Amino acid sequence: TVIDLEKCYSEEPNNFVPDNSLATTKFQNDPAFYTGKTISPGLKLTLLELGPCQPKDIDLPGGKFPHDSSIPSRSFSMSYYTKLVNGKTENRTWLSYSPSTDKVYCWTCKLFGTPRAQKGLFASSGYHLEAELNRVMYINNNRIDLQLTKSSNTQVAANREVVKVLMDIVIYLAKHNSALRGHLESPNDNIQGQFLDWVNLFSKYHPVLRAHLDRIQSSSKKTRLSFMSKGSQNAMLECIAETIRKKILNEVKLSGMYSLILDSTTDVSKLDQFAFVLRYCTTDGTVHERLMCVDETVDSTGNGMFQLFSKICDNHALNWKKELVGQAYDGASNMQGAIKGLRTIIQNHNPNALHVWCFAHCLNLAVCDACEATAEVQDFFGTVRSLVNFLSARKRTAKYVELQKSIYPKERIRRLKHFSNTRWTYHDRCIDVMLKTYKAVIETLQFIMSDEADKKICDMAKGFYKNLNKFSFIVTAHLMKKIFSATTPLSVYLQAPDMDFIQAMKLVKATRQFLNDMRIDDNLSNIFSDSESFCTSLDLEEKNMPIKRTSIKKKMSGEKANDERLLSSKDRYISEVYNMTLDKTLMKLDDRYNNAENVFNEISLFSAEHLLLKFATTPSSFNYICKWLSSTNIDQDSLST
Repeated sequence: TVIDLEKCYSEEPNNFVPDNSLATTKFQNDPAFYTGKTISPGLKLTLLELGPCQPKDIDLPGGKFPHDSSIPSRSFSMSYYTKLVNGKTENRTWLSYSPSTDKVYCWTCKLFGTPRAQKGLFASSGYHLEAELNRVMYINNNRIDLQLTKSSNTQVAANREVVKVLMDIVIYLAKHNSALRGHLESPNDNIQGQFLDWVNLFSKYHPVLRAHLDRIQSSSKKTRLSFMSKGSQNAMLECIAETIRKKILNEVKLSGMYSLILDSTTDVSKLDQFAFVLRYCTTDGTVHERLMCVDETVDSTGNGMFQLFSKICDNHALNWKKELVGQAYDGASNMQGAIKGLRTIIQNHNPNALHVWCFAHCLNLAVCDACEATAEVQDFFGTVRSLVNFLSARKRTAKYVELQKSIYPKERIRRLKHFSNTRWTYHDRCIDVMLKTYKAVIETLQFIMSDEADKKICDMAKGFYKNLNKFSFIVTAHLMKKIFSATTPLSVYLQAPDMDFIQAMKLVKATRQFLNDMRIDDNLSNIFSDSESFCTSLDLEEKNMPIKRTSIKKKMSGEKANDERLLSSKDRYISEVYNMTLDKTLMKLDDRYNNAENVFNEISLFSAEHLLLKFATTPSSFNYICKWLSSTNIDQDSLST
């Protein structure tokens, strides 16, 4: 019988399989079969399970052991398995008889001995004892291969535990938008960046991580594996991002349709970064806005943006030509240009990709236009902006805070907010803080006027003090506060991730109506009365509009009409500031929110108020929606009924 030694082991370590070729012989453990051959781990394990070959005479052909041809009375005896020279009996577990060659072998030396032991003849030799020791160690799993495998598995388990802790730290820092690395990260630095500092803190309470750090410090820099290099940190961040991205893509594909929100901005390295955001609805009816990726763009033209957009969609298998139903950008010409803008190029490939100008951005632009409607309003915001910068100095801020504590002992300390060119809610916050701490601001300016040695600073404080005592300044502050009371909640809601579209449309209409109602005489009177009460409570120098002499234009010869002029400063303010600011705001809101108005009006039919009215819808009520979402096979009659 030929034994195929190559089939006696598995390729995977520590998973040895028995040798199937031995099953073809009657005595599978016949030592002659493997004498002089390399014994594989699999064959060794098989032979160890079978034990030494010690057949009985009745198991052999003829029912007896073969006899020597030269000496017929000489043959192997079963007593050799147990009988010793001194007459005692003991199982010789090492003795193995070969029926095929009629020879005996030391089974232990053949399997576990050195080459010299395999050729030795005596059981009492040192080589045999060494082989017996190896056999016992093999049986007790003290094998070198098992020890190496066990050591490797232990190291792998420790590395996994270390990576798990490091991954948790990266996730924590990423959730808090914190930088991982610092400027200096050598072991001698007290502060090594947030990631390494968190690792050192965790190591105090995590023995496996502590042992890992100790091993890194004692090993060579070229051969050590730390899992904490910047490459490893970036790899962990990429793994996290890819996991999140896969979940988002699964939800997007289940939704069947989605909208696109794109914008670009420069980062700290002055590179233009392209943000790709998807808005979609999951199967449970929840609306999500998810950031898919941020990619660098080198071509900011409409065509360049489209090429990058197409590349991202192809990389993530997004079928935007059929599933994209909406797109929202800012007002830049490269994004929504009518000829070469990104939205136009996308609509050329997918006409159903309805373009909507970002509502929050539209509102900010409308408020921006309102703040520049008249010279009076421009001067007001210019004064407030300069005042905030003026009081931001250390000494002046300390005095401002000190006066707040004494004037408003039960109120929390407030600070004037700096203006932002893009976030107009900051204007509202600044005006709100200024009106609530107006007395502290006035007294701070008085202190600077009396205590400051620098004449230039004193003159600036006097100018602010004079403007803040004007009644027109107070009225304008109350006017803008009233406008912001309607626009700020709308702006916050429009930027909410869980914004409801129908509710947003209702809030836009409510804001329009609120601003329109401000032109009613009663609301106008309330603003002036509130301003007068405010000035009286603070004992300001002007408590109402100052009376100015009305100049009369000389009537020239031949003229029949008399020169008509506004009789008072209040009438002039109402006509040239109050009404003009409201009109400009309303006009800009109408201009910027009329885009895709037909679809918006039909979407509003799904509101509870309309659904309660049986006559609210007609068979033609959803023409634009069905045309817009034609790829979804929406039944217009079913929607109407």
